[in-house]
Amino acid sequence: MRSTRRKLPQWSKDPVQRVNMIQDIAFQLNGNTPWSQGPASNRRDALDKLRVLLEPADAFPGLSDKDNRTKRLAEDDPAIEAITMEIRIFSFACEAVCTLEDGGGDVNDMLYRFWPNAIDWLAFLHPGSDSVYPTKSSSGNYLVLEGLTKAYLYIFQYNRGHMERLLIDRPDMLFFVFDFWLRFPRYIPETMLHPEFNAADTIHTLLNAVSTLYNMVSGWDLPHPQRRSQRNLISVDDARAIFVRELQRHLGKGGLHTFFTKQNEYLAHLFIPPRLVGRVWYMQFELQSLIIRNPAFARDICPRAYLRSIVESTNILLDQRLHRDAIAGADLLGILCQATESNKTLMRALEAGAYSIIKRIGMASEDYNVIEFTHQLCTGLAQASVLRVFHRLHKDEFDPEPTPMDPKRRLNYKTVIRQFSSRYKFYLVEMKSEKHWKQFPCSNDALEYAFVRVAMRSTAPSDVSVSTGRKHTTLRAARTMGRGAYTRPQEIAANILSMHERGKLPVVTFEQSQIYPAVRATVRALEEDSLCASAPRGTVFLEVKINLGRDQPTRMLPFTYTVDFFERVVNNPSWFPKPLDTGGRK
Repeated sequence: MRSTRRKLPQWSKDPVQRVNMIQDIAFQLNGNTPWSQGPASNRRDALDKLRVLLEPADAFPGLSDKDNRTKRLAEDDPAIEAITMEIRIFSFACEAVCTLEDGGGDVNDMLYRFWPNAIDWLAFLHPGSDSVYPTKSSSGNYLVLEGLTKAYLYIFQYNRGHMERLLIDRPDMLFFVFDFWLRFPRYIPETMLHPEFNAADTIHTLLNAVSTLYNMVSGWDLPHPQRRSQRNLISVDDARAIFVRELQRHLGKGGLHTFFTKQNEYLAHLFIPPRLVGRVWYMQFELQSLIIRNPAFARDICPRAYLRSIVESTNILLDQRLHRDAIAGADLLGILCQATESNKTLMRALEAGAYSIIKRIGMASEDYNVIEFTHQLCTGLAQASVLRVFHRLHKDEFDPEPTPMDPKRRLNYKTVIRQFSSRYKFYLVEMKSEKHWKQFPCSNDALEYAFVRVAMRSTAPSDVSVSTGRKHTTLRAARTMGRGAYTRPQEIAANILSMHERGKLPVVTFEQSQIYPAVRATVRALEEDSLCASAPRGTVFLEVKINLGRDQPTRMLPFTYTVDFFERVVNNPSWFPKPLDTGGRK
C-alpha cells in the first residue's frame, strides 16, 4: 500500500528554519506582516505551508525533545532558551490559526497535538521542580523566570480557543501556574546579577497571566474571536469548578490568606520602578479581591497579619499619591469584612489602621471614595463591640455635637465620624444606663417561654432575644445582644397607629440600607391574601429584609407585638415594661 505521507520540501527540513518559518507565517496570518514580505503569498498559501511544516512529529524540535526532560539542565543551557522561544512561537501560531473565521480547522487540530509536550516542558521549567539549576556563569534563573511568565501570559491571553479544550483535557497544568503565582516570593528573588532582570516586571507579567486566566474562566460563555472547540464543551459552572478545585489543591491550614500575606509583605519591601508601582499593586489587590469573593476561599475570621499587610501596602501607595490604586486596597478590606459572619474581621481591620486609610483617601479629594468599606464600617459602628474598638483607637475624632447626616451626600470618612459620634453618644447614655435590658411578655403564645427583649430606643435586625429555654437565662441572653443597630420605635409608632386606624394589619420591616449606613425601619400593610391575614385586629408583625447582593430575602419574625405597646410608646416615650422576675439569678 502506498504511503499517504507527503514528501517534505527542502525548505521545511531544517529544524531551525522550519520553526522560524512557522513564526513568520503566524505573523502574516495575524496581520503583523504584509503578505508581500513573508513566506506565504495569501491565507490559503499560508495554511498549505503550515500543513507541511506541522506534519512531522518533531515540527517543534525543542518541544518534542523528551530526552532533555529526563535530566537536570543548567540555567544557561542552550536548550532552555530554545524551549522558551519555541513555546512563544507555538503560542503565536495557535493564536493565528484559532482566529481564522473559516478554514484551517485541520491545521488547528495539528497544532493542538503539540500541547502535551508544551505543558510537560512548562512543568519542567517550573522553579519548584528543581529541574533547572543556576551556574557560576549564569545570572540566577533569569531566563527561566522571564520565559515562563511570558509563556503563561501568551498562552492565556492569545490561546483562548485551545485553553477551553486544555482546561478539560489537562486541568493539571493549572497546578504549576497557581504554585508559581502563590509562591512567587519564594521563586522570584528581589535581585539578580542579570542586567535585564527586574523582579517587579516579572511579577507584573505573572499577575497579568493569572488575571487573564481568571477572566477567561469567569467569562466562559462570553463570545470571543477565536475558534471554539465543538467537542467536550462544558458549562461556565463546570469551568469555574475546575479553577476552584485546582486552586484548592494548594490550600493549607491558613488558606489563601497566608499566601496573600507573604505576597503583600514581599512587594511592600521590593523596589518597584515608579512606572509599575500603581499597576502592580492594583492588579495584586484586584486579583485577591476576585478570589476572596468565592465562598470556597472565605474564612470565618481574617488573620491579623493579612489585614496589616493590606494596610501597609495601601499606605505605600498613598505616600506616593497613587490614590486611585490605593482605593483597590481599601475595597479589598471591605470585601474581607463582608465575607465573614463575625465582626472580628472588621475590628481587626480597624486595629490594623483601616480607618486611617479611609481618612487619607477622603482628605486627598472628595472625588476619591471607598463606598463599600465606608458603608461596612458605618454599619459595624452600630454594634457595641466595634464601637468600643473604634473609640479606643480614634477617640480624638469624637464630636460631642455631630452635625446631621445628609443621606444624599457621598460616603467618606466624615460620614464615619458622624456615625461614630452619634452612636457613641447614644452608647454612653443608653447602654451604660442598662435601661434597654428590659423584657415584656410576648403576644405570640407559640413560644415555649413567651419573653422577648425590647430595647426601647434600639431596634435592630436582631431586635429581640428569645428565651434560650431556661427562665433564669433569659436576662443573660438579653445582655449578650449588645450588638445591634439603633433606631427609635416612637419614630415608627405613629405610622403603625395610623395604619391600624385604617383597619390594616401593620408590618414593621427592618432593612439595612445600602445607601444610608444604618438600619432603617419602615411600616407597610399586610397583604390581604397572606396566611397571617386572619390574625386578630391590633396585631403588629415584624419582618427583616436581608441584603445579600442581588438577593434580598424577607423573613417574618416568629412573634408579634400589639398596638397597645406602641400606643404606650407614643404617650410616654420613656416608658419601660416591668422587668422579668429572674428568681434572684443574674
